[in-house]
Amino acid sequence: MSVIKIIVIAILSFLLSFIVSWYGFVIVAFIIGFSLAKYEGNSFFAGFIGVGLFWLAYILFLDIQNQHQLSSAVAQIFSENLGSEISSTLLIAAASILAGIIGGLACWAGSLFNQINRIGIRHSRYSRRTSNKSYKLNL
Repeated sequence: MSVIKIIVIAILSFLLSFIVSWYGFVIVAFIIGFSLAKYEGNSFFAGFIGVGLFWLAYILFLDIQNQHQLSSAVAQIFSENLGSEISSTLLIAAASILAGIIGGLACWAGSLFNQINRIGIRHSRYSRRTSNKSYKLNL
């Protein structure tokens, strides 16, 4: 089931990237986590891998199109500001891992909402009304 989630997340993230901006993968991961959730940990890793692979492929596609100019320039800016050498490959890997973490958390949140929906909110101590006693302050 998790392989299906990974493939569906990657494909729908790709399709939604034409409609909305960069954050479309978060919406997709949340909806897939909500609709196909069985285990919460499984959902996190499916979202992480699905979004991470999609984001890596998308970044590499855009980077190859502009002949690595933008990633090299951004890596050079980071290198000058941090005082250490950062390559464009490290920058792409860090962006993919960060997007994977965000996608994994979104998919996990969707599966937790599904679990709340299945179990229902317990009405024990959270929805208990306070007593109807009125208190007077005698001065």
